[in-house]
Amino acid sequence: GSESSFAIAKTWLRNCLETHPNCSLPRLNFVPTRLIEIFYTQGRLQLRLRETKDQAVPYVALSYCWGGDQLVQTTSNTLQRYLAGISFEELPPTIRDAVTVTEKLQVMNLWIDAFCVIQDDLEDKAREIAQMPLVYGQSVFTIAASRASGVEAGFLQDRASIECQTPRPALIQYQCSTGQIGSVLVFLGYSTDYEIIEPLDFRAWALQERFLSRRVLDYGETQTRWVCQHSDVRQEAGSTGLSFTDGYKEEAVINEVRFDWVFPKAKALLSNKSLDSTDQRNIRKALDLWRLVVSAYTARTLTFGFDRLPAISGIAAQFGKVIGSEYKAGTWDPETMPTELLWANYSGNLQPRPVKYQGPSWSWAAINSPI
Repeated sequence: GSESSFAIAKTWLRNCLETHPNCSLPRLNFVPTRLIEIFYTQGRLQLRLRETKDQAVPYVALSYCWGGDQLVQTTSNTLQRYLAGISFEELPPTIRDAVTVTEKLQVMNLWIDAFCVIQDDLEDKAREIAQMPLVYGQSVFTIAASRASGVEAGFLQDRASIECQTPRPALIQYQCSTGQIGSVLVFLGYSTDYEIIEPLDFRAWALQERFLSRRVLDYGETQTRWVCQHSDVRQEAGSTGLSFTDGYKEEAVINEVRFDWVFPKAKALLSNKSLDSTDQRNIRKALDLWRLVVSAYTARTLTFGFDRLPAISGIAAQFGKVIGSEYKAGTWDPETMPTELLWANYSGNLQPRPVKYQGPSWSWAAINSPI
């Protein structure tokens, strides 16, 4: 949370906005129903809930773990009070930190589900959940509070010494007999931060939130990270633009719930404006990536089992534009249906079937186990 860290994040955002055409997807005429507005009165930070009335403004979205019930949230009883003003001091640490990041990067509008959705209004919740893909997809960037286990944890606090946890890599270049220049990336005695599993990595909804966001500012346990369609940079490691020419597979070191290497490949395929969606090779590639996304998704947890399909529906809609066939309860029909049914429980730890209906028995959505 230092000023130098905010300056680096601001540079990442500015560079992306100004020089990454692939990240600047056409903006839709969309704005969330409500936003937390950040402003100053006589030099003092002020907050209030704002009903946008379809007046589009730039905003940031937050992806985070609740970590249990939130005591501070918008309900039918608190709505009018929050429209008048929200006390920064009364916010839980993770929410305060999200406000701080948004203000430091000068966006000044923030979407947080606990405040921008009326939590005890079932009709409002259903309407707002349905537009979650747009909320994250149309934000300027998404803050991922990955290191915070809940709203009381915060994510801007000091980290342990980065030198002790993630040594700087050594890049050794060599020349092949063909004349091609290659490189070896060596980490001395410690695993990379790709392998660190953060609290947010266990939350199923967060996978979709990350996937649909065009830019993510990720606050992890060891480093702050910027991820967009063009770049994946870390505050300490910087941007090396590494590429592997010796057959090394990055997938080998990625943990089972993050699957970070899948997202760039999937996003590149789905955002390709010149893609021929009738080409069977592209359809097969999309189906292969979809299965990997489902594997990553099902390794995560949901508070409510009935969210098993809704929490991945936004990603499914993106894949559907390429796959082209009908989407049915987590699978694609009709030509690919036989293959789609060849899923299996990955963990080996069979769980009893849920009491409440989550999906048809032939779908992976019907169980709460990794596949």
